[in-house]
Amino acid sequence: MYNKEILKVTLDKGTGYLYFLDKEHPLATGAAGRVYLHRHTYSIFISRWINSNEIIHHIDSNKINNKIDNLYLCSKAEHMSLHMKKDGIFNSILLCKNCRLV
Repeated sequence: MYNKEILKVTLDKGTGYLYFLDKEHPLATGAAGRVYLHRHTYSIFISRWINSNEIIHHIDSNKINNKIDNLYLCSKAEHMSLHMKKDGIFNSILLCKNCRLV
């Protein structure tokens, strides 16, 4: 599926996620070709590339824990509900503290 030699993994200090650079990668974003490791890892696990409507949620909220058993594939809506339920009441003004997504 994807065969690169050794990749340099870097911590994005803004988001807290690990990434590597590869402009040719199917999940590359931006001019630099940033590929977030959790998206790449889960894509390899399911044998297809994650699409732009899918979110990989870190179950334990640790953004650098990219072990498969800590990653959960969900829709943007489901991801929002995972982070926005507080005491069983949906709070539509909170943002995910981990990924800053609504």
